[in-house]
Amino acid sequence: MSARNLEGFAASLRFAALAALAWPAVGLGFGPWLGIPRAFALHLAVCGALYLLRFGRARLAALRRRPLRAVAVELALATLALALARAVGGPGLTGAALSLWAFGLVESAWFLADRSGRDDVPIDPFEEALRRAHADLDRV
Repeated sequence: MSARNLEGFAASLRFAALAALAWPAVGLGFGPWLGIPRAFALHLAVCGALYLLRFGRARLAALRRRPLRAVAVELALATLALALARAVGGPGLTGAALSLWAFGLVESAWFLADRSGRDDVPIDPFEEALRRAHADLDRV
């Protein structure tokens, strides 16, 4: 697993946690004016748009590289995410926040399933210098 995939996984987990933690504040702030269902829909739309802005490029790149595999992974993750969100969610702001976090937790696993970063393992500078030195000595 590449460092880039682990960084994406960690960033996605942080995003899911922040989105879930922000929901009660949004619900309490906008709920009285919009109603809780509309405030939740607004929160989901904003969080979804921000998630796509942050992580959508990597997912689209995977879709272009291997479309069938990418669609299968996306469908499997969406199904699992919805199932877990439904299982852990409950009534009230806290239950909805927990549900939102569970959905984001499963969607973060996409970075663990992505295999695009396997070939870009950084080379140690010392190893690269040693390889060049051996190549130069072989030419002499």
